[in-house]
Amino acid sequence: MENNGHSVKIEFPRDKKRRHQYEPMSAHFHWGSPTSKGSEHMIDGHRFDVEMHIVHKNRKYRTMEKASKLHDGLLVVGVLFKKVKDANIRFKLLDNIFNSLPSVKTYKDSVHVKYPLKIAGLLGNVDTNVFFSYRGSLTTPPCYQSVRWYVFRDAVPITEKQLNNFFEIMDVHGEPLLNNFRLPQSKGGRTSIDIVVPPILFGLYDIPMAEPIVLHNSGHTVQFQMPKTVLGERPFITGGILEDTYVVEQTHFHWGSATRKGSEHMLNGHRYDMEMHIVHHNGKYANVNTARNFENGIAVIAVLFQIVKMRDIGYAGLDVIYKNLKGVQLANTSVTAGEIISLGSLLGSVDRNDFYTYRGSLTTPPCSEAVTWIVFANILPISYSDVKKFWNLRDTTGNQYVNIRGLQSSLFRKIYHFGHLTLKASTW
Repeated sequence: MENNGHSVKIEFPRDKKRRHQYEPMSAHFHWGSPTSKGSEHMIDGHRFDVEMHIVHKNRKYRTMEKASKLHDGLLVVGVLFKKVKDANIRFKLLDNIFNSLPSVKTYKDSVHVKYPLKIAGLLGNVDTNVFFSYRGSLTTPPCYQSVRWYVFRDAVPITEKQLNNFFEIMDVHGEPLLNNFRLPQSKGGRTSIDIVVPPILFGLYDIPMAEPIVLHNSGHTVQFQMPKTVLGERPFITGGILEDTYVVEQTHFHWGSATRKGSEHMLNGHRYDMEMHIVHHNGKYANVNTARNFENGIAVIAVLFQIVKMRDIGYAGLDVIYKNLKGVQLANTSVTAGEIISLGSLLGSVDRNDFYTYRGSLTTPPCSEAVTWIVFANILPISYSDVKKFWNLRDTTGNQYVNIRGLQSSLFRKIYHFGHLTLKASTW
């Protein structure tokens, strides 16, 4: 553990046996003063006394310098500390660190942390299943936008004596190193993502349809109504922030052109080449036309696509769509696919347990505020030759068309994420 003049930093030994995507590199602390709080995050309007950042580097980048400049380069876990009066609280690794702070009081002082270093030991008694996450920046210059943040909701207790040890730390000039935090920043359009969201149940998604789908070019999109499965019922979804069961009704696509991206959602500042919407209506209502009049009426699954150089990607369900597009090149034409597919086959290789979800509107008129959106975090590949088939479709005037709605403001909507990060003692 070393006083680097800006913080107290702990470098972690490299563990070549571990093969997680993000490897822990170091931890450092931010604190305030005897009269001010020192955390860099606020939760429900509250700041805390100390904040620890556990910095991880994406293994695909060799150095921290390179990783810090790339959008997926770093992952930082934020742990908040709150001063308490109970001096009997004991977290052995944290106690060892806090009680060793007088040994690194002066700039460039260092000390060995004697207690066995396990990352989980730095987390105290937080509930590791409850945390907030967002894409953001480093909090120290040059503040690159390269960090996926995970901030635990629970605050770990720290005694007054341990807190005062931070206030005795000196900077590079021999002055007290106080208030070494960055002020809370505007979210800049980012919305905190509360991870406490149950998974989506994809009912009957992988059961084959009872009959082939019928593709139709409406002059505004290519779509098809979903037949029943061989079990006599249509696929459905429930879970996430959905309170009811939603039955699938139709699927359609949005695309751009050779010079314009075609997705209606952005992920981490990136637009993509195409987007598929699988539209469901609340089982309480007869169909989408009725359901759009109710705020809980519709649920739409969105899948994003990115052009890749590969030709034969091999998603059976999607390949059925692609090869039948030539049969609906003109507006108001339809074609029946020759093969039976399942709805799940349209999802390709996406991870169904990694998605963003929020309450919003339809993207086509009348743009009713009746939709719960479920946007998969994984991006599916599509070949240039296949996406070009969408670009070549014609509207009612015989022209090629782009059918995307412009990006909308999030309007302070809460965007939730269900993902995979779990920090438990057994993980380390």
